[in-house]
Amino acid sequence: MADEFYVGRALSPAALARIAEAVRAKFGVADKIWVDIVDIVELELPKIINGYRFVVKPDKEMTTPAYTKFNPITIYVSETVYIAACEGDNRSRMTLAHELGHVLLHSNFDETKFDMHRRKQSNRRIPQAVGPNSSEYQATRFAAFLLAPKSISKKYNDPKKLAAEAGISISAAEIAIKDANKYYI
Repeated sequence: MADEFYVGRALSPAALARIAEAVRAKFGVADKIWVDIVDIVELELPKIINGYRFVVKPDKEMTTPAYTKFNPITIYVSETVYIAACEGDNRSRMTLAHELGHVLLHSNFDETKFDMHRRKQSNRRIPQAVGPNSSEYQATRFAAFLLAPKSISKKYNDPKKLAAEAGISISAAEIAIKDANKYYI
């Protein structure tokens, strides 16, 4: 489980859902059930973010399945996760969508806004954060809304069917269907 770091700017589920919908539209997948997340993080992001890099590293060089650095903006992913995502593995797809969330929510495309893992003044970790102030919460919720937005999820009653068609886990599909019936302000 990843450490959670204070972001400072809280983002509600409604805000994260709107951002995910805008991202889907930007990449031309607004009405698609299956989002090719590998294509987005590997091929499409370099077109809109100067200096962005996507790096697949051998598993032995990774201490986590994937992570994001902001100077330069780079998503690092383990070889196992990358291959699994290419093959449609739902957990690996969610991992890539989560890292995309960090890139889009927690960086400035022109220059580094902050390094979410370290304070500039010291080497100490930033205290744990929870909920809308947490970068991990935000990236996870963004990933879920990106891969199974309300506009798609509301058309499903069967989580297994949504999971299979959207490439997400059954538990994520259950949450997506439940969330699709909520009204966020």
